[in-house]
Amino acid sequence: MSRITFLIGNGFDINAGLDTRYSDFYQYYFDQYPEDMLAKTIRADYDFWSDLEIGLGKYTKEITESNEELFLDSKDLIENALADYLEEQVSRIQIADGNADNIVKEMQNSILHFYEGFPNVQYEDIKNVIATIEESVVYSFISFNYTDTLDRCIQMAKERLPVTIGKHQCRTTVYADSLGDVLHIHGTTKEGLILAVNDETQVDNERFCTKELNRQCMIKSEANERLGQNRMRDAKMLIDGSTIICVFGMSIGATDQMWWEYICKWLMGATRRRLIIFVKSRERGKRITNRQLFMNQDKVLNKLKMNAGISEDEWQAIKSKVCVQFDSPIFNINVVRESDD
Repeated sequence: MSRITFLIGNGFDINAGLDTRYSDFYQYYFDQYPEDMLAKTIRADYDFWSDLEIGLGKYTKEITESNEELFLDSKDLIENALADYLEEQVSRIQIADGNADNIVKEMQNSILHFYEGFPNVQYEDIKNVIATIEESVVYSFISFNYTDTLDRCIQMAKERLPVTIGKHQCRTTVYADSLGDVLHIHGTTKEGLILAVNDETQVDNERFCTKELNRQCMIKSEANERLGQNRMRDAKMLIDGSTIICVFGMSIGATDQMWWEYICKWLMGATRRRLIIFVKSRERGKRITNRQLFMNQDKVLNKLKMNAGISEDEWQAIKSKVCVQFDSPIFNINVVRESDD
């Protein structure tokens, strides 16, 4: 069994019609808790808090022993407020007989034909890589979202499709491929939601990090380890067993640095491994020149290299295995009630 694994971020929920950006959440938070410690500072400087997790790490610089407990209480409050807000958003989802077949068809096409529309060289490369897989493929999912939007779509596909999602051929043998499950690496709104940074270098307060409990509340890997659910181990096993990894709806951000480093190391492990990064461009719908396209691709590639923390030699060894694709039509699925649009 081999895998093609999708890393799914907030762009999936946004595509689905949900208002799940931090900027969407903040107004809800201010309305519910206008006098909360973090509400006041976020309202005063939106740019600083454009990424809530990065903002929390930086804001610890302002934390002293006298206000540490107040900060931690406020962090608890904003985590619960975020979970409540996201559950309100998820409650807008409507998957019923009227739209279920369309959703399943879109999911199936997006998963099986994710490379449709790629430039010829990349298209043929991915097609040829899949054609070398001499075993069944399981399409797996690592979600960086707290919502269960993806889970619902995958479950619907499993219920309405045959046992297999599709097939691929290697030489003269045809293999049946299937859908795997969704692994929530940072928990869900219901359980173990992790709102934190990548490591202690992103916590701008050395004293704060001397306390084990503070580290476990602020650093993703330590929170996951304390929760004891083996999410990180399971995610690494999915990646290790993959031939292709697709990143959809993620910003290749610094707070998930450990995963970009792990994936880049994974790319070095075998010649046929590929990484596909799907990006929604700010210039979507506008004509762009080749120079602009190349510059936009380089921005993504440079961000990956920087946040993976790999050497120039390591980067040159894997760069040709990374494909950046803008504005792909995959997962173009709206699951909210029409009255909420």
